[in-house]
Amino acid sequence: MYKKISAINSEWNRKHNFTIEESYGFYIKEKNGQAHFAWHFPKHKLKFFKCEESVFSKNFRFENEEIKFDIEKQEGIVFEGYPF
Repeated sequence: MYKKISAINSEWNRKHNFTIEESYGFYIKEKNGQAHFAWHFPKHKLKFFKCEESVFSKNFRFENEEIKFDIEKQEGIVFEGYPF
């Protein structure tokens, strides 16, 4: 289970569809000062991102829900830089 996250309503997040109502994300881990997370965009598109923890905390917030996701079943995960 992963902690659900939502995007803060900023111009950048709106421009890149992180604030669309049907989208959501989940926090995977922190490693070497980098936040690793996934974002589920509309039409079932899941992408993986990483950024500095300070950037993450300014652009996302944790929700009181958890997301069930089997990351072990994903092949070839590549974490893109956020902001890209």
